[in-house]
Amino acid sequence: MPRPEWSRTAVACSAGSPHVLKSWATLYRRGFTRRSRLSPEPEGFTGARDSSNRTRNVRHLLQGYSVWVFGRKKEEPSAQSVVDQAYATAPESGAGKGAPTPKRKDQEAARKRPLVPNDRKASKAAERVAIQDQRQKMRQALDTGDERFLPLRDKGPQKRYTRDYVDARFSLGEYLMFGALLFVVISLIIPPTSAGISYVLIGFWIMFLAVFVDVFILSRKLRKRLTEKFGEVERGSIWYGCMRALQFRKLRLPKPQVKRGQYPA
Repeated sequence: MPRPEWSRTAVACSAGSPHVLKSWATLYRRGFTRRSRLSPEPEGFTGARDSSNRTRNVRHLLQGYSVWVFGRKKEEPSAQSVVDQAYATAPESGAGKGAPTPKRKDQEAARKRPLVPNDRKASKAAERVAIQDQRQKMRQALDTGDERFLPLRDKGPQKRYTRDYVDARFSLGEYLMFGALLFVVISLIIPPTSAGISYVLIGFWIMFLAVFVDVFILSRKLRKRLTEKFGEVERGSIWYGCMRALQFRKLRLPKPQVKRGQYPA
């Protein structure tokens, strides 16, 4: 049985025969009316009647395909372009009463974001810049006391009041670290068998006891002040003030915003 003209042309195209152009012109003129026994048309396919489909099928034959294939549209919109178009056509939220109520599907389309960005390198670079900017704002807030960018442990009116109250008073705990460092240095200089080391040890314990009493008094006064001003004491505020009192004034973060003796109202 002779091979159909369609299959002969497909084999010739895939083999790179010099008769490709002649066979293509013949099939294009006839409109691909003959079907191939090797590759029948799928059900519902209208490629033989559509000129654009015929052109695409011929291109597939020239590329080496022996059967019809369904190509992908080159002008398919990307996810980012769909989102940008939805944002451009979405109504403004600040519209007055005269504006029509937006539909739910339009609002959902306006809130959609692509799960994976098109340019991952640019997305990572933008994320790093945002993180650096946030850290820079936090460092500036630790210097200026700006509540908007402070860490979570330092936010709140009670925490701010506690910082101002502790920074306004003189605390023995500020010099506890220097006293401990001085004790270590003296213990290295004086021999352990001498009588002077016992006096140094007694002096260190006296300083430690005085710091403990000072912190206890601070906690009682601070609790009373917070109760009078806010009605109740927020959990962790007293401990926050005691730990701040044990730090050297110039090394405290956030930095003190009041002078000594300038107690908050």
